[in-house]
Amino acid sequence: MGKTVTISVSTKYVKETVTLQELGIDENMDDKAIKKTVEEYFRDWLWNNVSFSYIIK
Repeated sequence: MGKTVTISVSTKYVKETVTLQELGIDENMDDKAIKKTVEEYFRDWLWNNVSFSYIIK
C-alpha cells in the first residue's frame, strides 16, 4: 500500500466578542476599511484558536 496522510483539526470551540474600538476601528471609517481590519483580526484569531496537524506515513 502507498503512503497515507492523516489530517487532524480542533477548534477548541472558542467564541469571542470584541468592540470596534478594541480593534482600533473608528465607526466613521468606510465599510471597506472596517471589513479589511476585521478580516485581518479574524485571520489572526483563527490561527490562534484552531489546532491542526498532519502526519505522512
